[in-house]
Amino acid sequence: MNARSLILDDGDTKLAIVICDNISINREVFDEAKRLVHEATGLPMEMMLMAATHTHSGTSAGGSGKRRRGWHTDEPLHGYQAFLARPIADGVLVVTNGKTQLR
Repeated sequence: MNARSLILDDGDTKLAIVICDNISINREVFDEAKRLVHEATGLPMEMMLMAATHTHSGTSAGGSGKRRRGWHTDEPLHGYQAFLARPIADGVLVVTNGKTQLR
């Protein structure tokens, strides 16, 4: 997975835009990444736009088997999804602060 982050800051308002090259990333993964960024920086989650392209050269964060299809809003993230949220958030933190803050 490759993620590119852009932070726009006019001195009053910050906006984070993240584009990930991955076959599929569920909204819940992006919500977790946004939560991590918010906790580390205070940047409101509604000021973050995160999306994925659809490339077949990447892995799927949708899950495996039957989990790969459909919505899983009430289910916890599985291992790869939980892992993936951290580097997405780290990319925003590196652009914002010049270093990651996640442990």
